[in-house]
Amino acid sequence: MSDIVVRMYNIDVRYSESDKPALQIEELEIRRGETLLVLGRSGSGKSTLGKVISGVVPHIEKGEIRGTLKVCEIDPRTVEIEKIVRKVAYLAQSPYDQVIFTKVIDELKITIENIRGYVDESEVEKYLKILGIEHLKNRNIRELSGGELQKLAIACILAIDPEIVILDEPLAHLDPQSCKGFLEIVKKMRDLEKTLIIIEHRFRELIDLIENSLIDRIALLNNCRLLMVLDSNDIIKNLSLLDELGIILPINCKLALALGVELRGLKDYTVLELALKKLADSRDLDKEEIDVNNNVLEVKNLYAGYISKFRGLHRSIIWILKNININVKRREIVGIVGPNGAGKSTLLRSILRIVPHVRGIIIINGKRVRSLCDLRGLVGYVPQNPDLVLSHDTVFKEIFERAKISHRNIRDAEKLVIDLAREFDLSDVLHRCPHSLSRGQRFRVAIASVLALEPALLLLDEPTVGQDEDCIEKLGQIIRNYVKNDRGIIVVTHDLHFIVDYVDRIYVINNGQIVAEGDPIEVMTSGIFREVDLPVPDYIEYLKKFNINIRPREIIEKARSLTCNYAS
Repeated sequence: MSDIVVRMYNIDVRYSESDKPALQIEELEIRRGETLLVLGRSGSGKSTLGKVISGVVPHIEKGEIRGTLKVCEIDPRTVEIEKIVRKVAYLAQSPYDQVIFTKVIDELKITIENIRGYVDESEVEKYLKILGIEHLKNRNIRELSGGELQKLAIACILAIDPEIVILDEPLAHLDPQSCKGFLEIVKKMRDLEKTLIIIEHRFRELIDLIENSLIDRIALLNNCRLLMVLDSNDIIKNLSLLDELGIILPINCKLALALGVELRGLKDYTVLELALKKLADSRDLDKEEIDVNNNVLEVKNLYAGYISKFRGLHRSIIWILKNININVKRREIVGIVGPNGAGKSTLLRSILRIVPHVRGIIIINGKRVRSLCDLRGLVGYVPQNPDLVLSHDTVFKEIFERAKISHRNIRDAEKLVIDLAREFDLSDVLHRCPHSLSRGQRFRVAIASVLALEPALLLLDEPTVGQDEDCIEKLGQIIRNYVKNDRGIIVVTHDLHFIVDYVDRIYVINNGQIVAEGDPIEVMTSGIFREVDLPVPDYIEYLKKFNINIRPREIIEKARSLTCNYAS
């Protein structure tokens, strides 16, 4: 049996609605049992690579694939998809597309039964336990958070027992602690001798995998072309290339590149420590002040939940949120953080009055909200799954139809579309159907279309998922500019780096209750993150050591400035 399980030569992939190549590869071979990490900007062809190997293209998503393609000695273009899934399992970017049934246990049971013809209860328990979701066994899938749904999808893939496993942004919906636990999942797959392809943006969260030799090689994509494949041991020598490709590097790596310093390893924080010491000595630490005179949003004594079951004429309700009290000031960005299943997304849906049972008081711009009608024109919402708010056949129309509501003049509406497309790097895809784009691009379309409505309060659920470094930086700048016009924003996210860089104040939620509130860095260093089982980014401890409260994105600029001053 050959050691090469994937062979790709002179590959050219084009989707049916586009003349431009979605992926071009001169040569790529993947060895049996190896773990390949695929990195690249949003829209660089990473997901297309996974879809071609798994047969999703052309069987499910229409497209043409030219060149030589062999996967486990078969050509996925010509073999029935039912035969391919027994050899290759593909977890898509959106876990919402992976589930069919209403209960967690049914999803896993039917997956096993479809593959093996029978199901053993102990096997169901085994895969739930591997992912740490035994407590979700009897839960309704629609009540799960994105992270919980992601874990269920991975459990189903392990149950299929394929030769090749493709995980497309598996960390996207996982909380920071679960990201740490992802290392154990990779170890498990390597123990099972699976060939593993990990498609990711979140390079920072994969450092431990690389440092523990759990990644064998790294494929770099740019402009829909395979640029090169690196041995994981060579990654430290190619940090500047990763930075050029928009890969999100850890703060110590970015600082080392900016100052021209060589690192001993990816977790070498010496350069950060020296930079912070200089900053502490210089006292150049003025923090941005915001005007927080009035509330855009007030939430008082909020309870929210779902019906569990009926007992005769009585309903049993599971209260997900209990006695929530939060507020958002004008010109303020508020972050909501917490473990998977803590109630973060439910909080946003409760503000929108789309959770079945809501008690408490919600006031927006001084107006009490009692129904969806009261929110019209006041609130914009982008859920974890952007497809839920995308309803038109082109990106232009998606944004334009909303711009017409806030701008009666057609020319002004069209100008707003062009401006938003430029800001969100969507100018080249205005003619495309939103659903044909990558997950990161779809989310940017959804945010741009909601911003076109110019709401007083903007609710964003995991906005950085699927975004590369440039897109995240643009998004951060856009929302900081947006709130300057006396607006407010709530960001629910697992991306603690984004929180520290762009958010003014955070609430920590755990088991449906607010357990802490305040400045992001102060809260992270208070010990509450340890109590709710959330890891603190490494660099935060260094900020605490030198008693510095500064946004990481400002560290590089200030450190570079100080270095230039010392040099002169």
